[in-house]
Amino acid sequence: MPLFELVLERLAMPTSLQTRLATVFSDDPQTRVMAGVANWRPGSFGTFMPDVRSVVVHVTGGFPPRERVEEFVKRYVGPPADWEKRDDPGIGTQYFVPGDGTVFGLINMPSITLHGNHTNNWAIGVETGNLSESSPPPGSRWASLAANADQNADDVPGAKLWISHRAFREVVVSWWTTRTYAGPAREALGDRRYMLFTEQQYRGWALLARFLCERHDLPRNFPLLPHARRERTVDNSATFRRLALADERFPVLVRALAAHHIHEALFESANAATLEARYDAAIQPRNMATNTREHNRVWTALFDVYRGFHGHGFSGSNTLNSSDHDCPGPLFDWHRFAREVWDWWWYPFDLSDDLVTVVTARRPERRADGTTPLREYYFESTRDFDAKDRAYTLLAAGSGLRSSNGIFGDISSPSTFNLGTAGVPIYAPANGELVAARFPNTGDEVSMAFVLVRHEIFHLPDTLSVEIEGVGSFPANPGRIDYDQEPTYVYSLIIHLARPDGMSFTEVTDSNPCWLNRVLIRKKECDLVLALYDASAAHGGIEQAAWDSRPPGTPRRPTVLESWRTDAVALLFFLERLRAGDVAVGASGRNNETPIRVLLGDFLGHAGVIRKEGTMVLHGIGLETFGSGFVPPAFQSVASASGWSLPAGTPMPMLPAVFYQSEWSKAPSAEERTRLQGIGVNPDLVNWWGDASLVTRLHPTLPGHGQLNAAGFAFHYEPLKFMRWLNETTWASEWPKYKVTDAAGAAVPQLPDHPRPRARNV
Repeated sequence: MPLFELVLERLAMPTSLQTRLATVFSDDPQTRVMAGVANWRPGSFGTFMPDVRSVVVHVTGGFPPRERVEEFVKRYVGPPADWEKRDDPGIGTQYFVPGDGTVFGLINMPSITLHGNHTNNWAIGVETGNLSESSPPPGSRWASLAANADQNADDVPGAKLWISHRAFREVVVSWWTTRTYAGPAREALGDRRYMLFTEQQYRGWALLARFLCERHDLPRNFPLLPHARRERTVDNSATFRRLALADERFPVLVRALAAHHIHEALFESANAATLEARYDAAIQPRNMATNTREHNRVWTALFDVYRGFHGHGFSGSNTLNSSDHDCPGPLFDWHRFAREVWDWWWYPFDLSDDLVTVVTARRPERRADGTTPLREYYFESTRDFDAKDRAYTLLAAGSGLRSSNGIFGDISSPSTFNLGTAGVPIYAPANGELVAARFPNTGDEVSMAFVLVRHEIFHLPDTLSVEIEGVGSFPANPGRIDYDQEPTYVYSLIIHLARPDGMSFTEVTDSNPCWLNRVLIRKKECDLVLALYDASAAHGGIEQAAWDSRPPGTPRRPTVLESWRTDAVALLFFLERLRAGDVAVGASGRNNETPIRVLLGDFLGHAGVIRKEGTMVLHGIGLETFGSGFVPPAFQSVASASGWSLPAGTPMPMLPAVFYQSEWSKAPSAEERTRLQGIGVNPDLVNWWGDASLVTRLHPTLPGHGQLNAAGFAFHYEPLKFMRWLNETTWASEWPKYKVTDAAGAAVPQLPDHPRPRARNV
């Protein structure tokens, strides 16, 4: 048995993540490359990678269809069979993600390929199909899908949709920036136009990234400044300092820099000048004799230590015969990518550093540039984290088993946050799939707008044990989460969202929730593409076979045409319901509709009115977490006959999971209607559970514990306590993957010194 197979046998296979990746995965090119081993380029290509330390994001700079995967197969095994007669033999990555989000495996893993210069021996590379700024429309046989073919005529703000008339085996449409583009970008684009990465690519990338991290024991780690580039940091010690201080392996890096007379104290702000001098002293000038370009040995040393994700341009190249490769380029949205890879839960709003003032400015990610730090919003604090958690808890109405500011008084499900002011931005607490949403126009009364999201919760412990003869059995991976097991499902409800001024259910606007804008962009794409297809029997001059092209994946994915048709119908109905102020439900999973994803940190709207009493108007937000059949290990189940309450004399557990019928599943009585109207609530908007729960029960693959009970019964948890339990569980599993060691080479345990991630506010 080959060495790499023996090693892989000792590594856990995250089956649950592999199953999710399989929905968009194909190993066909990988099979052909492994069958052609006799044609491989000699040397390191295809040899075993003993220590996977990083995943490098690349961009192809070419057209994005699936068939471009054949270029990698040709580089690896031909034709021609003779590697010396091939262009770029062995040059390429281990994976390829084309525009439709398919993930192609290109070689058995973990094997070395030639993609990342000095990081090849420890880095997995992933190419992302995208032209960047090459071959922009209207040239290169691009055609506008809208009637106005001007290259700067927006189809959505800042972008225009084009279709390729090249003879690809699938229909290729792409969004390109226009002069008004104002989304995430490393720097201002000016008149330059770039192909945008697709929604499908980000989703496929996230599935792959999550799998790779657990398969190869990598932390879900990203640089603080992910757009940093080697060639721009040769003499930039300030950027290096921030990157180093924010990384969990900072102590290991400091020891590695001892040869350059750089020690921990030099990273203090008071010693910035000394750090700069010693950083600059490590610059090596361009040297033709040694084939090296100007580079900084301290910057290069970072990659001997770093574990996680980075771009190719971040590590760059120190050799003259290889360029720095500006990969993945200025338009790759690192902030969106990281949020979809992480399993954190975040607070739904922000507090300023004083932990008293509520922040009314939006987070910067929607306009992120190269200077925007990639933040983690839960543990991050300029003060003690426990003080931060207490500050948020104080804003939640009541405590323990009381929630007095909810519209149902003391028995309201927790938690309702009284924020004291209107206009506070509200964010999605975690990644998930939208189940239902509603945005009724309630004027200045209590807002009954809400978003209901289903989340996959990975928390089950790794139970693998090691038997030591004469001593006993010990956990092999203490504290680690077992990703071989299927996740548990819980739901979050964000209610009392204000319907913001300028919100639109037909046009992409800054006032809209992030998820809604993604829906509207997809709907626009479907409408423009189908208008072309249906206009004539020629179908836009593109062969029918290209429209019927089916991407790989298990279970079977729809063809490109089927996907546009299905989504066009589903989203039309969904948006009509939203526009009418009714409950709109997400994908049922029965018709191959594209699920509506809500991402960690997505802007959801603003805090709305939570209560009115006379002239007093309270603004805030409601956040609930509940599940049909899930009691977290740190919680104790208790039953209640009337909401979030217990009979007198019942011992109150520290972390209760209270089982009762949700208030949103019951029609208010006549007495309740009168009371609700008295505090500004339209009682007709209270009972929305039926539509939302039905779509979960119709889902063909959702397990029973992931479906909502028809009568509304569920286990309810205090959101902030649930959030803390899950984040601490996740962090305990993440820490060992950083492989931090002390000066003697011994592994540094998470506790007691590393109860939470390192601060990134540097």
